[in-house]
Amino acid sequence: PKYGLASWPEKGLGNHRAVLRVGQPANAVRAHIEWRRRDPHPEAKDIRLYDAATGERIPNVVRLDVNREFADLVFQPKTVPGEVYVYYVPYDPPGTGPFGEGGSYFPPEDTSDPAWRQGLGDWRQLPQAEVVEIQARGEFHRMDPMEVIATKDETQALLAANPSEYLLFPEDRRYPIRMFEDLPYRWIERGPTADFRGEAQPGEYYALQIGVFAVRKPIDELTLRFSDLKGDARTIPASAFTCINLTGADWLGRPITKTFPVGQGKVRPLWIGVQVPPDAKGAYTGAITVQPKGQPATDVDLTLTVDGPVLADSGDADLWRMSRLRWLNSTMGIDEEVIPPFTPLQVKGSAVRCLNREVVFGSLGLPERIVSNRLSVLAAPMELVIESGGEPLPFKPDASRVTKATDANVERVTTAQAAGLSLTVVSHMEFDGCVTFAATLRAERDISLDDIGLRVPLSRDIAQYMMGFGKRGGYRPGEWHWKWDIDKANHMVWLGNADAGLQLKLIPDSDAWQVSDLRESGLPASWCNGGRGGADMTESGNQVLLQAYSGPRTLKAGEDMTFRFRLLITPFKPIDPQHWNWRYGDVNGDGTVLHIHQSAPQNPYINYPFLTVPELKATMDSVKTIRGRRTDYGALTYPAEGNLNPAQGALHVWARVCFDPAAGGARQSQFNQALFSLNLPNQDSLGFYWNIDDRGMRTYVRRGAPERNQYPILFGTHQPDWREGQRHLLTLSWGDQLAIYIDGKLAGAGPFKGTVTSPLTNGTL
Repeated sequence: PKYGLASWPEKGLGNHRAVLRVGQPANAVRAHIEWRRRDPHPEAKDIRLYDAATGERIPNVVRLDVNREFADLVFQPKTVPGEVYVYYVPYDPPGTGPFGEGGSYFPPEDTSDPAWRQGLGDWRQLPQAEVVEIQARGEFHRMDPMEVIATKDETQALLAANPSEYLLFPEDRRYPIRMFEDLPYRWIERGPTADFRGEAQPGEYYALQIGVFAVRKPIDELTLRFSDLKGDARTIPASAFTCINLTGADWLGRPITKTFPVGQGKVRPLWIGVQVPPDAKGAYTGAITVQPKGQPATDVDLTLTVDGPVLADSGDADLWRMSRLRWLNSTMGIDEEVIPPFTPLQVKGSAVRCLNREVVFGSLGLPERIVSNRLSVLAAPMELVIESGGEPLPFKPDASRVTKATDANVERVTTAQAAGLSLTVVSHMEFDGCVTFAATLRAERDISLDDIGLRVPLSRDIAQYMMGFGKRGGYRPGEWHWKWDIDKANHMVWLGNADAGLQLKLIPDSDAWQVSDLRESGLPASWCNGGRGGADMTESGNQVLLQAYSGPRTLKAGEDMTFRFRLLITPFKPIDPQHWNWRYGDVNGDGTVLHIHQSAPQNPYINYPFLTVPELKATMDSVKTIRGRRTDYGALTYPAEGNLNPAQGALHVWARVCFDPAAGGARQSQFNQALFSLNLPNQDSLGFYWNIDDRGMRTYVRRGAPERNQYPILFGTHQPDWREGQRHLLTLSWGDQLAIYIDGKLAGAGPFKGTVTSPLTNGTL
């Protein structure tokens, strides 16, 4: 059948339909739809028919035969002559929100009238509807030509005509091979071939594919050989070719090779690219030799015609060219370049400085001092403590040297000795404040150890907040205990405040791990030690001690054990002084930053590259035309019940002074500035506001109506130096007393427990 595009609502209908035409009136007609579907169980999905003229669903439908190759249906048409829409993968779309669950297909449903069904007779004698077109709901959803399957008979005929152990199907980049279990009908029409012709432009990274069909036996391994492409004036060397299935670079730029197994009866595409020189022009010919292991080789003759203007971006601006495939082998970002606003590393003796931070390394290669924004993060030097016989083993430093020093990376190696053990500590400090360590112990003899642990003593003044090791971000508790869990990738913790902090990550033995668990990397034999390892956070005096432990173990003579961990020194960058003016929200109102989440119409897909550039540009152009900001500062009202604990709590408000604090005089209440109030139906109230008499923040608790003048607590504070436009953190705290804090400092308090005593029902904040 013919394939095409149309538009219709997704909900309840899906993305694919067949259009039928009924020419003559009849109580029932039959339809044979050769849909050639790739989904494995079409019989498990509903089929819904609608009259094209009225939009009404056709209830009288009988499914005679539904399989992957075709469907035979009988139905009762409504509008004759007219068209019928057959929606054959109907479903409800995903739920709302950026992370809605995927939609589900409707199961088969019999909506036909039993009496009508009983009177059908021999369905083969019914008039037949014409299949006009198979349609997709937009270009993104269409199945043709590469997802239209060949029938079993067509595939068997192809195999009978081609006795080879494997067949090759070179294919243009415009037709990506998407099916690995079936052959596309396009290949049945064309047949296997050892010839490919393509058209490229100068400077383009030209991509093509060779489909490999393992006909009669599996392919365990496969190699490619490329010849030079020879033209009239010049040659494109074989070295300009790459096959991303077989070779490339990993995430650290290291060369990798891959095997290419193809199961019997399966298809896999070889994606190949050739970098066309910018001065190339004309026709170039060469060959690609496909060599499956243990099977005969096949030469694919390649003719590439180069014409048109030079593509300075290698073709990356056009998604259909597939030139971005070469990005898989990109080494961008792994060089030694320092990215602004970061600054080059500076080494001075045992100290290494980066942007606003410094690490001073001790005699065993661990930090003895860490400074961020001129604040000492550590309360004492970090230590790797190895205990045996109930005592820590004293290590004698052997040698320490800088093995690499660039603007972006400083590498240090330190060795030390103890009774029966040698220690090597290798550290890498990068320009952004990331420091990774590998501490390797080697046993010179059989030795039993009580524990191998890392001690990180932090300044209590710095370690105000904590996040990680299974704890949600917030104020640091007095103590915390953590154990390894293969189902939770929470093997890291940060302690600090806005001005300084430190994250410790205990690194598994393998770099591979999932976001949510450690099943890919496995639990580390070093830190976890069969479940005996973990970490504790405790406090004592002016010190917060973070201690990772691994528990008792025995090392055999000559055995190595490496403990890897990473430190991140925060903050990485200076805080932008304008950040208080950033507001996420309605840019037509008070918002200054528009957040476009993935799944929004302007940005429907989470992956790069952006596929909706015109829509994004139109949105940005529209936002940039908005100049002003709201100045009509209004009120926000919330229900009190469920949002306030009247016994204890605190209200923190970052406030901007939008009035002149020097204006007005004593007893001129019109100059008072409201900030917050709790109002109850019985007229009990709590207030927190700027008062003209105090020229500062005042609070009160009132019993009943104002005219009763019952104020069990009322006091003010004094802020005579406030100026219009300033920002201040205003805090009202209640519990054993009612207190006002200005910018984190106690400004006034009164001996009053909690706030109001009346129920909060129907009260407002």
